[in-house]
Parts: sequence; structure tokens; C-alpha cells
Amino acid sequence: MSSIREQIVVAAIAALNSGRPATVPAIERFRGLDVEPSQLPSGTLVEGKEHIQRSKNKFSPLVDRAFRFALKWRAARPAGDASAGPGTAIDPMLNWATATLPRNTFGGLALDVEEVSILWTPQQGEKFFMLAVQEFELTYTTRVNDAEQRV
Repeated sequence: MSSIREQIVVAAIAALNSGRPATVPAIERFRGLDVEPSQLPSGTLVEGKEHIQRSKNKFSPLVDRAFRFALKWRAARPAGDASAGPGTAIDPMLNWATATLPRNTFGGLALDVEEVSILWTPQQGEKFFMLAVQEFELTYTTRVNDAEQRV
């Protein structure tokens, strides 16, 4: 069996790819590969930091986990619109994730999901594009010695 964290990552990707608008690219899991200009627009889920703390007191058999992951959205300027910046193409992606993930419990795996931040960074490669990193934090509880069972 896989950890609750892994199950949540798989569920988040499935939720984001289910019924997504045509302006939103499919989310893929980070594989350590650079995105080529021909692959724009793109969306990637990258696991981040997980903070773990005993529930209630240091003798508790349970731990509360706060897990962060980021969605990395990349897009170039919309074709045929010289007045629009690349951020224009990313906006629907951010809106989709904001509508899909917060308060989603992924079938009871998570207690809560919150959007934490968005960082916009211009990127220059073969062509100019924008990167927006949208960070989410979710909370869940497991046993101290078993990250595969939800509590």
C-alpha cells in the first residue's frame, strides 16, 4: 500500500485533470525534465515540504501532518494577441486549481486543503514565457508508525 501522502498526490492530479477547461493543460507529476517551448502551456505537480507534529502531546500515537505541494504552470503569450502578457494564459489555470483543490478532502484522505501562495516568475528560454508556482498545503493525520493508514 502507498502512503496517504502518495494517495493524495494521485487524487489531486486526477481531480485537476477531470473536467478541466480547454484552456487548462493536463497536470503531470514532476519528472525532473525541463519543459520545452513546444510543450507550452504546461502544468506540473511538485511535492514540497511536510511538517510533522505529534497530535495533542508527545506521547500521542498520532501525528498531524501538513504537506505542501506546488503546481507549476507555464505559458507563453497567447497567439495573435501582442498586447497580452504570458500571465493572461496562466490565469485560467490558477482559477481552475483554486476552484478544484481548496476544501477538497480527496475522499476523506485529507482534513483540509488551502491555497497558500502564488509566485510569478518570467522565464527566458528559446522564447519568453511565464512561470506561476501555486502552492497548496493540506493537512491529514496518521499513526506515528504507519503513514499508510488514515486515522
